Amino acid sequence: NMCHFDPYKIKLMPFIKYTGLAVCIFGIIIFLIALFQLKTFENYRGKLLTTGAFKFIRHPMYFSYYLWIFGYSVFYGAVASLFAGVFFSANIIYWQISEEKLLKHYYPEYKDYIKKTLF
Repeated sequence: NMCHFDPYKIKLMPFIKYTGLAVCIFGIIIFLIALFQLKTFENYRGKLLTTGAFKFIRHPMYFSYYLWIFGYSVFYGAVASLFAGVFFSANIIYWQISEEKLLKHYYPEYKDYIKKTLF
């Protein structure tokens, strides 16, 4: 992980540092719950998931990535890692937009689901 070798580290107050760790752990938990529901890293072809991790967040695995990269970078006070994570998050946003188009096509009820969820 780049955080360990980040050339631009800052020392943060313990409360901020450990809040970052908590955010990171929360992201990992969301990811694992979503993965358990999907049962695959590959293309999911089952019914539209609207419970568990998918009840409030349409893309919990993408969302968990943001929490992980932000929380881990804050925990290590890794400034360059945080900026790199924000920069590479553009790729995740692209995937999300592409996936939204497919989901609207495969699931007619997806448009209503969008209105009830975030991200």
